[in-house]
Amino acid sequence: MKKLWLMIALVGSNIATGLFASPILPPVVRIEVWASQGWDDPFYSDDPVEVFFRVDECAYLTVYQINPWGGVDIIYPRPYHRWVAVLPKRTYSLSDLASDLNLYYDGAEGTAHLGIIATHAPIDLVPWLESGFRSCGFAFGRPTGHRASIEVNLALERIHADLRFRLGTYCEPTFFSRVIHLRPRPVRPPIVIHRQWRPEINTWGKWGSRRSYLPPPTSYGKRDSDVRYRDAAPDDNKQRAMRKSNSAPPPEKRKESAKDRRARKPN
Repeated sequence: MKKLWLMIALVGSNIATGLFASPILPPVVRIEVWASQGWDDPFYSDDPVEVFFRVDECAYLTVYQINPWGGVDIIYPRPYHRWVAVLPKRTYSLSDLASDLNLYYDGAEGTAHLGIIATHAPIDLVPWLESGFRSCGFAFGRPTGHRASIEVNLALERIHADLRFRLGTYCEPTFFSRVIHLRPRPVRPPIVIHRQWRPEINTWGKWGSRRSYLPPPTSYGKRDSDVRYRDAAPDDNKQRAMRKSNSAPPPEKRKESAKDRRARKPN
């Protein structure tokens, strides 16, 4: 009889231990995310924003964003994407998950919110994310018309809590959220160099030497401004100087001396 009660006590203790013991959960994935520049510095929205990340455990990622127009975009995974396992202690970019992933904001100005969720198993969180954002009043894509003001941080906390409740003890997700400040690239006006005429001083030569100012050019077209035609263009002043030098009287001949005549006289 004592042996029977002893066996019952042992079985009861084992059952109680199994009921009240805490479940064994996988370790939480630690994720490190950075961009091509500091998060606090504004990004030029005309260029795609480059984002890099690294994890300490093998994980699967879900990437979403709240764009500067107030809508939500599920970036990864989409229906045509395949799951990519992110290996630990390796640096990845968003384009490593899928070739069509890029954060391009088409010259918008404002703020965007980037969110990444890391899990140990490839779990499809997209339906839960979509229902959570809709319940908080968000639209998808680029909404048009009047937008209601929504507290983004409170909405994200509510959505993350809902995901933790749905996953339960099966998986402990890791959440990352960061604000991206955007501004368009400033457009500088083109630098226009106006050609200003200045008088040129020219000397005509030895015969009839004088200084004069050339008249201003009558044309500012391509032929006058292009270097290729500058040397080929006729110079009226040079032609005028050549005509004047040709019409000038020849220099006087030196008188022949007696020594020159004796030298020229044949023997």
